[in-house]
Amino acid sequence: MDPKSPSKISKESTYIGPQYQWEDFENRKEDRYAHEKYKLMLSWLGDLYGKKTLVVGAGSGEFACMLAQGGALVHCIDIDKVSADLVKRLSEMQGISLTAEVSTIEDFQSPEKFDLVVATDVIEHIENDRRACDAMMAQLNANGQVLISVPAGQWLFGHHDEILGHFRRYSKAKLVPLFSRVETLHCRYFGFFLIPIVLLFSKFLRKPYPVSQVGRAAQRKMSVISLVSFVVFKLEQFSYPLGSSLLYLGRKSD
Repeated sequence: MDPKSPSKISKESTYIGPQYQWEDFENRKEDRYAHEKYKLMLSWLGDLYGKKTLVVGAGSGEFACMLAQGGALVHCIDIDKVSADLVKRLSEMQGISLTAEVSTIEDFQSPEKFDLVVATDVIEHIENDRRACDAMMAQLNANGQVLISVPAGQWLFGHHDEILGHFRRYSKAKLVPLFSRVETLHCRYFGFFLIPIVLLFSKFLRKPYPVSQVGRAAQRKMSVISLVSFVVFKLEQFSYPLGSSLLYLGRKSD
């Protein structure tokens, strides 16, 4: 992939500088925050075997592959061909079976409905998020579930959001009403102890998060960062009134 190639975007999306988006994708490999968040969301879903799953905005594909590893029948869509190809390559490298295509959620058509629709860190990139959420709900079968993660706290909006093309950050009061006729099963903040890092780097220093540096250090045994990281993410098992991310799982009720 050429990270300098411009991405294809829909009229509902803002431009994302490809160099920043590619760096964000690459950092996910060493982003313990993202992986701990994914593990928590997976724990909500229970048995995935045979579940027809639509992943909207698959990005770098880590979570899509985790779903497929759990037995889900995964189909991914992304507005960017580079991302769709990246998901396919990652799945092939891991020996995982999934499919991917280029589409917006608004334009996506499928002959069958899905048991689960997933969008992790996606709808903040879409100007008309209600329309996108309605389109996701239209893809669900009866009693189907929708799993969402978004950046939390508009008061944390800063450099990170700007370079990735975010329109907004969310609170529970803003996210839950986007899913009408849905029974909320889980809704909680994640990343309470990461708030100081978001404020320092994104809001005040206006620099990218030190994701890869922390990720590599956390993998080293006996390092201070490794110990701190372990303690922090153990504490994140509990729910707090604030966080840097907001996670949601709902079930269609009609």
